[in-house]
Amino acid sequence: MGLFGRGRPKRQNGHDEAIAHYEAMVAQAGAAAEAEGASGRWDDALMLSEVSLKAVLALQRLEPGDPRHLHGEAATQYFHASALGRNGRVAEAVAAADRAAALYRLLRPQSPARYDQLIADAEGRGERWRAELAGTVAGAPADDIADILGSAAVRLLEGQPLSPEEARGLSAVGITAAGAGSARVELARTHLTLADHLSAEAPDEAWTVRQLRLHAHDLFAEASEAQETEMRYRFGDYGTDWARTLLVLARQDHESGDTSSLQDHCGWLAGVLGQLRPYTLVDGPTAELVQEADMFLQGVGSW
Repeated sequence: MGLFGRGRPKRQNGHDEAIAHYEAMVAQAGAAAEAEGASGRWDDALMLSEVSLKAVLALQRLEPGDPRHLHGEAATQYFHASALGRNGRVAEAVAAADRAAALYRLLRPQSPARYDQLIADAEGRGERWRAELAGTVAGAPADDIADILGSAAVRLLEGQPLSPEEARGLSAVGITAAGAGSARVELARTHLTLADHLSAEAPDEAWTVRQLRLHAHDLFAEASEAQETEMRYRFGDYGTDWARTLLVLARQDHESGDTSSLQDHCGWLAGVLGQLRPYTLVDGPTAELVQEADMFLQGVGSW
């Protein structure tokens, strides 16, 4: 072999390492999600399938157009549809199943017989959740959805449980409200989802919408300071929600001339962006968000 043997193998470059990392995430999280679903633990299955989906989307950004990753997303979306539906997020379940079917159609020329069956399976899953959604909407209260959203928002801010009517109304628009005992980050997301819906449905509820976002920021901050698992290992996911929330709040502060709140929210935003920067290397939407927030911070002061 010569005096020095064959030498040490070349170390993978950063691109190859990232691909290997995300491929492992897809496989491990996907298998774990299916196992949790088979055991009836659909809340855990949903969390794991979200991890798998985020990883496969990262692979597509690293190797755009690679049919392996298109197939991987289709398979992940197919399972994700069930996980979403079992957790009451029926409208999202329909969208996930439709996405799986669309991807399988793109891949069909590679193996028509194989993909015809996969297309049929995905379409069948979509129809199953469409029927569920139709039943949910048909059984929803007749009240205006803006009233339901507003009532639910107030109860959530006051720490009160939702009424069955409010819960059904939220389910009709794809919202599964996290209870007071839920993890802080999931409860924060419930606040943000309600804020987004209420902002669109009832523009006159601006004060309540802002309070929801302020409370979501507080929950994210508490979770971060407590070093909760979600903020330590899934910051690329939850951190983007936190950054968007802070950016909205800071822009409102700037427009209203509230310099004290502006300073506070910009300080938090700068800190969150610092933790998100590593994710910008592999996640396009995160990179765009960080760039947008950086431009805002530069425009209002030095951070």
